[in-house]
Amino acid sequence: MHCTHFHENLFAYHEGSLSDEMHQSLKDHLSSCDACVRLSAEFENLSNLIDKERVSEPSPFVKTRILQRIESEFEHPETRKIPVFVRILQPALIASALLAGILIGSYSAKTGHASDDQLLSKTDHIEFLKTDLYISEMMDEDKILVLNK
Repeated sequence: MHCTHFHENLFAYHEGSLSDEMHQSLKDHLSSCDACVRLSAEFENLSNLIDKERVSEPSPFVKTRILQRIESEFEHPETRKIPVFVRILQPALIASALLAGILIGSYSAKTGHASDDQLLSKTDHIEFLKTDLYISEMMDEDKILVLNK
């Protein structure tokens, strides 16, 4: 017998589901092949380990308890009760946050932009500085820009 034939029938050999002739043939092969003896021993150890670690049946009352819990949940659903002060306070806080945002936005819009008078005074101030410092190059560039408009 070849080792491949033994490997194919290893599980059936350990379960005892082989015919008597096949079982004897595999047993004879084991007496002459050390590699297959080691494989058979490892298989037996693994099988024993699996049997030891196999989970036992759960208690028969587990199913009953789970079903009772599910039924009780459907019969008496617990509604999430929100305290009264939270139901009143939440919209008030949202409204005050919106109002604060609008006020901050309008205030920043007013202070962020200069008025037309301020813009004119800044322009006049720049013109005064240009003429006061006698920077002719800047004056010439401004004239070119004015003519191009």
